[in-house]
Formats: sequence, structure tokens, C-alpha cells
Amino acid sequence: PGKTKAIEGSVRSLGTWGNGEDWEAFLNAKEDEGCRRFARAAQKEKPWRRHFFPHWGLSRREMKTALLIYANGSEDLEITATADILTRGGVAVTRAALNADASKTVTLAQGTVVVCDINAETADKDYDVIVIPGGLKGSESCRDSVWLIDKLKSQKAAGRLIAAICAAPGFVLQTHGFLAGGVKATCYPGCNDKDIEGLSPDGVVYDASAKIITGKGPGFAVPFGLKILEVLAGADVRKSVAQGMLLD
Repeated sequence: PGKTKAIEGSVRSLGTWGNGEDWEAFLNAKEDEGCRRFARAAQKEKPWRRHFFPHWGLSRREMKTALLIYANGSEDLEITATADILTRGGVAVTRAALNADASKTVTLAQGTVVVCDINAETADKDYDVIVIPGGLKGSESCRDSVWLIDKLKSQKAAGRLIAAICAAPGFVLQTHGFLAGGVKATCYPGCNDKDIEGLSPDGVVYDASAKIITGKGPGFAVPFGLKILEVLAGADVRKSVAQGMLLD
């Protein structure tokens, strides 16, 4: 059991960053011949590989990138499901804590404590998508963050993707003009949604011209994450991940 768990961890890691050199290093590092045989079989069995790791063989340079904003009071399910789905699909996820004190620890709406990868204000790179979860307190913090709004404006100006769910489309995107001009969007009822000109009743909405994805609430966290993955990596990757989760 211990070896199986170790192998699983290695395979999953290689699924994210895997290339031929990684596999050789993995094989050479294993002293047990049984481990070597298992690893070689996993590498050789391409249908198995593609099913569990649709992004197999991508270099870090080729991988899509996502900046996920974590604030105190962000909705647990929305941000956690999105991070999980994007990671399964081979997107390089950076978890960023929106804390004025430069710390990396946040407490989500339902009490989950998360130690993020970075403090948000150190996120000076460009990302293929910026994701903003809901949660009343978390969305208000995002709305009031000068740094985040400037980051979103730069993201929009560069024609890159923005995604927001639950209260965030109304409190963050609508408040700061990202949904102006009839951008199609959905939002949690009562969270500044009446001011959204292009408001949709759908659970997940993608306005391709504006490059904005929105979700209605926690119950749509998984389809929200899958839509982001589809836009970033394509329908085939989205399908493979959904099948692996027994959704399709």
C-alpha cells in the first residue's frame, strides 16, 4: 500500500509536469523492479494516460495559467472546485491571498483555512485567466481592492480571460464597469444583479466577445470550473476531465 500511494503521487505529479526526461528520472530513481514495470506500463498505455492526464507531455511553458483570488470570506466550494478542475486539466494554478498585511493565509466563508501560494500583491506575472469566487465578505473585499481592480483592468485590456462566480459578477465586475455595454453574465440573486444589463438566468455564462465567464452560485461551481477549462484548453480536455470525474 505504501508503494502504491508513492507511485500514485509520482504519476500524478508527472501528469502535471510530465515529459520524457521526467519519466526517465522517475524510473531510474525507483529501486524496486515492480515499480519500474508499473511506471513503464503507465507510460506506454497511451489511452490510460490521455484519460487521466489529458494535458500529458505539455511543458511548463506551454501550460495555461490561472490566478485564483482567495479572500477572507470567499466561498469555499466555488474556489476549491475551480482550482481542482483546472489542475486536473493541466492548468498551472496560482492561489493568491488577498490580504493587506502581506500574509498568505485566509479563512473561507465556511471556515476552511487555506495557505495560498503567494500574497496577491506579489502576482506581477500575466495569467491566462483571473478567477474571483463569491461569498459576501470575500466579494466585498475583492470589490474594494485597488490592486485587484487594476489587475483586472490590465487583464481586460490585454484581451485575456476573467471569470467570476456568485456575488462576484455583481459586486466586483458590475460595480467596476466590466459588464457595461450589455455583456452577458449571470450572478447570485440580490448581489447587484439588477444593474447587470445583459443578465442571464443561466447557471454559467460565457460572453466570448468580452472574454468573461460568470457563474450563478455554489451549485454551479463544477460547471463553472469546467467552462473555464474548456475556454482555456479546449473541449477535448474539458471532456476528459469531466469523464474522469464521472460527470459525462
